[in-house]
Amino acid sequence: MSRESLDEIVIGAVSEPIVAFDSSGVVLLFNPAAERLFGRGANDVVGCGIDVLMPVPARLPLSTMLASSTVGGNPIVHEVLCHSADGVAFPALVTVTRAAVSSRTGPIFVATLRDITKLKEDEAELDSSRRAAEVANVAKSEFLARMNHGLRTPLNAIIGFSEMLEEEIFGPLGSDKYREYARDIRDSGRHLFALMNNLFDMARIEVGRYELNRRMIEAASVIEWARLHARKSADDKGVTVTINLPVGMPRVYADERALRQVVQNLVANAIKYSSTGGVVEIGATADTTTLTVVVRDEGIGIAKEDQERILRPFERGRDIMHTEDGGIGLGLPLASHLVEMHGGKLWIESHLDEGTNVWFSIPRIPTIS
Repeated sequence: MSRESLDEIVIGAVSEPIVAFDSSGVVLLFNPAAERLFGRGANDVVGCGIDVLMPVPARLPLSTMLASSTVGGNPIVHEVLCHSADGVAFPALVTVTRAAVSSRTGPIFVATLRDITKLKEDEAELDSSRRAAEVANVAKSEFLARMNHGLRTPLNAIIGFSEMLEEEIFGPLGSDKYREYARDIRDSGRHLFALMNNLFDMARIEVGRYELNRRMIEAASVIEWARLHARKSADDKGVTVTINLPVGMPRVYADERALRQVVQNLVANAIKYSSTGGVVEIGATADTTTLTVVVRDEGIGIAKEDQERILRPFERGRDIMHTEDGGIGLGLPLASHLVEMHGGKLWIESHLDEGTNVWFSIPRIPTIS
């Protein structure tokens, strides 16, 4: 048996479709796998031009193969459009190798084919899904922007006028109950305002529309702002908020509004789940590269199995699901996302009935990527 006959037997046994042709494009070999792929018998194809399998506009021109192929060199990979026997077109990936055969004066080109119809369909579906998601994100952003404006205006009026009533700016209300009701309206308005801010900011992050405006800021002033901002809710709950910072707290490269929101959300959570008479402490340390902040409380704590889950939007710990004024589960996830956008991380240390420590750290100085 000749070497060429042996090669033909081996090629015929290969599971991948293989077509061999000469420099004129005449098919010399068409293995069984190629017969199955094209729905054509070898007797109908061998001796014919390769155009019966790959129309001229779709196939890799033979001149290109001849110019760029060398015997034993790297294969040429090309995507082509093939035609089956029933006229159905399908995309295929063709790997062409140039070989020399001793009994022939010219080179032989061996093409291995792979039907990529499913791959193309998946790519098209993925592109369609991506475009649909982009359109949905734009629509979501526009909707949120309109809702944001539409809700802030009446909420500001509700909060502002309730404060005027509570302070009796235009005269006595006539009953202490009216002042109490005005205070309830104000507190409810502020609570709704905070929830709305968290919801809109989380949505902006999810659609990639939240941009940080980072600069060198005083970390101590951000922490003090958060303490002052929480004073009213802490007083109402009978909770004391303290600060424990080292002398000469350094500056940090961060978005001041975002960093304020992180600390504010952590302090608000700590107050919410503290008992009357409890203490919430905001501490911080810094080295040459990193700022680390911790908010400690003596509240109900978080079960270990819940500590990872509650960092996902709209999730809450099982032991606080039914507590009054429990929120909607966005404070911690939003804080975690904002910390991560600064290149940092947030983590929780807690035990049930023993309180909670929520830590976060961010780079103090700009990082070069």
